[in-house]
Amino acid sequence: MSLIATLRDLGARLGLMQVERAAAPAAPAGPAKIATRTLTLDELHLAVPDPARMAALAVTRCAAPPSDLALPFAAIDEAAGVAVPAHGWDALRVAAFLARPELAGASREQAQGALLAALQAAGAPPADVVRDACARDQALDGFAQAAHAELVRRRGLRRTRSEQIAAARAALDAEAAVLAAQDHDDDARWRSWWQAKLAREHALAAAAGMVLDQPLPDGVTVDADLPPIP
Repeated sequence: MSLIATLRDLGARLGLMQVERAAAPAAPAGPAKIATRTLTLDELHLAVPDPARMAALAVTRCAAPPSDLALPFAAIDEAAGVAVPAHGWDALRVAAFLARPELAGASREQAQGALLAALQAAGAPPADVVRDACARDQALDGFAQAAHAELVRRRGLRRTRSEQIAAARAALDAEAAVLAAQDHDDDARWRSWWQAKLAREHALAAAAGMVLDQPLPDGVTVDADLPPIP
C-alpha cells in the first residue's frame, strides 16, 4: 500500500505535530510545547509524477535483458521532479536524523520532540516532510507501475516469439519426417530396381553363355553390389 493510501486510511484529517511558538521571545527557556495542527491531504498540494517521464525511465532501464532495475532511488526521484526543500529538511534527512546513535534508545515522544525542535530551528514546516515523503513514495509507485507495464509488454513479445519458434519447429519437424520417409522410399525403390537390374544381367549372361564353349558364372547377390545412397 502506498503512503498516501495509508494516510487516507487514517481519516479525512491528519494530525500534524509541530513545536508551538513562544508568545514572547523574552520568555524563560523551558521544555518546548508540542501542538497538533490538523490538515487534509488535499491541503498538502501533492504533486503527481509525470507518467510519461516514469515510463521513459522504465523503458530505458528495461530496454534489453537482463532488466537493470538496480538504479539509485535518487534517479527515480529526479525523474519524478522531487527536489529537496530550500530549508534542506526532506523525508530522507529526517530518517537520517532519527537513525542517529543518540536517539537509539529514545521513546517516540523523545525522538519526536528532538526532531520537531530541529525542524523549528531550521524554519522547516513539518508539513514539508510529509509532502516530501508522499512525493517520493508516489515516485516509487509511478516507476513501479511503469516498469511493471514495460516488463509485461516485453514478456508478451517474448511469449509471442516463443510461440512462433515452437510453430516453426513443429513445421520443420513435420517436414523432416516427410524427407525421412522419402529417403526410406528411395532406398526401397533403389534396391528393388537393383534386383531387377541383376536379374536382367543374369538373363543376358545366360543367353550369351549358351553360345560360348563355357557357361558364365552366376550367383551374384543383390546386396553384394548394391551401391548405397549416402
